[in-house]
Formats: sequence, structure tokens, C-alpha cells
Amino acid sequence: MVTAVMLAASGQASSGGECTVMHDNFDVSVQVLLFVVAFGVLVAKWWREEDRRDWEVFVLDSSKQGVGFGSCHFVNMTMSLMQNSQDGSLSECTWYLVNVVLDCTVRVAIAYYLMKAVLGYIRDHNLDSQRHLEFGYYGQPPGLQHWYKQTLLWLCIVVASRIVLAVLVWLLSGTISFVASLVFFPTEIFGRHVQLLLVMVVVPLILNIAQLQVQDNFLQEPKEARNHHYTRLP
Repeated sequence: MVTAVMLAASGQASSGGECTVMHDNFDVSVQVLLFVVAFGVLVAKWWREEDRRDWEVFVLDSSKQGVGFGSCHFVNMTMSLMQNSQDGSLSECTWYLVNVVLDCTVRVAIAYYLMKAVLGYIRDHNLDSQRHLEFGYYGQPPGLQHWYKQTLLWLCIVVASRIVLAVLVWLLSGTISFVASLVFFPTEIFGRHVQLLLVMVVVPLILNIAQLQVQDNFLQEPKEARNHHYTRLP
């Protein structure tokens, strides 16, 4: 299960005092910690479900999110570096947080409605007679053939929604930079290490945990349909 192994980037404070995005052993340790916490939250959510999914179904549902998170992590890191090189008024860490905030809010909404539109088109035109693209349904018994196709479709939706968000950020980069400088300026008074903790760990962790739970709700099969397919767990 790779639900959120790339959940968030971490950073280090450079010798000059600016928060920068880098890759080293510290990054790996932070990402592992974030993965454990985020996965634990998803497991707790699954455990509290009234009509709990089979563990295998839960893992297949969650692993789709892992693929999407990996791609978004890479894009957020790349964009933070590019945006910092074009607009030096904000640090790489702050640009990364801007991308995470927008990714966990605006992009999730875009992906949700895009997914509804795509699945609606597929259903209306009877393009999935084998139900391979019925999100959350993996056959009986659950198998990887359905999962592969659903994951590929979800990845396409994530990439498409991220492209739309990137265009919006590019068009509104001046406004976003100004607002971000006002919002995140107070973190600088705590020193670069506290700023690093807030900007690169605490806030992204909270936002990504919320994002994981929201996406889990619409990436799983509806309860009504699931009760007809899988055995209800005690």
C-alpha cells in the first residue's frame, strides 16, 4: 500500500536562512513519518465505517490515491522550484505550501467534477459493460484487472485537474504571490526552523489528511451498491 508515501515534501533551511526544498535523509524520514500518520488516519476511518469494506477492497481503494499523490507531489515540488526562480519574493517552501493548499482544495474539487463528468459519459454511452471503470468495484473476488483500469483513469483525471490548476496559478500568479506573502509572513518571526515545521510539515499534513478522507469517500463504491457485492464485515 502506497497511499501517501509521497504525501508531502519536506525542506531544509539553507545557510542563508531561506527555507528551501531539498532532498536528503531528513526528507526521507519526514515523508515516512507523514506516510505512517496519513495511513493510520485512513485505517482509522475505515475501521469506524458502519458497513466496513473488506480489507482488500480498502487497500485497492487507497492505493489509487497513492498513485495520484505521487504525481501531485512531483508536480508540487517542480512548480515550487520554478515559481521561486521566477518570483523570488517567496521562498521555495512557501511556494510549495501554496501549491499544497490549492492542490488540497481547488484541484480536489476540479477532479471530483471531472470524474463525475467522465463516469457519467461512460455510463450514458454504455462504454463499460464489464464494469471495469466502476470506481470501487473490483469484481468477485476483488482483482487487479479492475484496479489497473480505474487507477489509470484516476491518474488521467488527477493530471488533467492539475494542468487546469497550473494554468489558473499562472494566470493569477501575481495575486497569489501577494496574498501568500501576507498570509505566510507571520511565520517568519518564529525563525526558519519553526517556519520549516509549519510550512512544510504541519499544515501540509493537516490538509493532506483531510484530502485523503474526502477523496476516499468518492473513490470507493457507494454503500448501497457495495452491500450487494461483498460480504459485510462484523
